[in-house]
Formats: sequence, structure tokens, C-alpha cells
Amino acid sequence: MMVVMLLVMMLTMMTMMVVMLLVMMLTMMTMMVVMLLVMMLTMMMMVVVMMMVVMTMVVMTMMVMMLTMM
Repeated sequence: MMVVMLLVMMLTMMTMMVVMLLVMMLTMMTMMVVMLLVMMLTMMMMVVVMMMVVMTMVVMTMMVMMLTMM
């Protein structure tokens, strides 16, 4: 009886470990995906901001050129 109990305990422990590992892997994967998405979003925002800045700079230079021409 004791041996069977021990075996069952061992099996349950093993299954618990495997389940924990699987859950850890899943959470890690989801975290990675979320991080990637956030990075992509931030990159897009940075690009948009850079474009805005460049556009403003160009507009400013154009205005200055026009003023100087006048």
C-alpha cells in the first residue's frame, strides 16, 4: 500500500510540475508577443513623431526661404 501511495504521489508531483512548466511557457510566450506588439507600436509612434518633426522643419525652412525671398 505504501509503495502504491508513494507512486501516486510521485506521479501527481510529476504531472503538477509538467503543468506548471507548460503554464510558464505559455505565459512567457504571451509576454513575448505582448512585448513585441508594444515595441512595434512604440516604433510606429516614434516614426510618426519623427515624420511630424521633419515636416514641421521643412515647413519652417520653406517659410523662412519665402520670407527671405520677399
